[in-house]
Amino acid sequence: MSEYRWEVCDPLGNRVVLKESTFEKHIMSDNRTQKQIEHMIKIEKNVRETIENPRYIYRDRDYEQNKRHRYIDLIGLPELNHIQALVVIVDTDRQPQEVVTWIIKRNLSKESIFGEGGIVYDAKHNKNKYIST
Repeated sequence: MSEYRWEVCDPLGNRVVLKESTFEKHIMSDNRTQKQIEHMIKIEKNVRETIENPRYIYRDRDYEQNKRHRYIDLIGLPELNHIQALVVIVDTDRQPQEVVTWIIKRNLSKESIFGEGGIVYDAKHNKNKYIST
């Protein structure tokens, strides 16, 4: 079995992977209900797509300590019955970079989605252009 469940390239040229061990031990953790596990599996394809084509890449508010980026996009899933923000947390202090987890957010406020770390990439206004913050 491969160490990686999958790997993709983000718009900044970074190789990003989801380790099989992270998926099993952290994302599909024992404290999730069966319904939550099924939901996490359903949106896994959206997670890959969000890393490949995010609306935003934003530095985590504690970036200097944890070196994580948040990849953000809006997704609409029929079972959710509305659009929500998908936030994928990626550890950038490793090569390849690694998915830590993903979260669905109902609240689309700047603080709940972006934190305070600063934009690294904005697909709408800066196609394939790195933003220095």
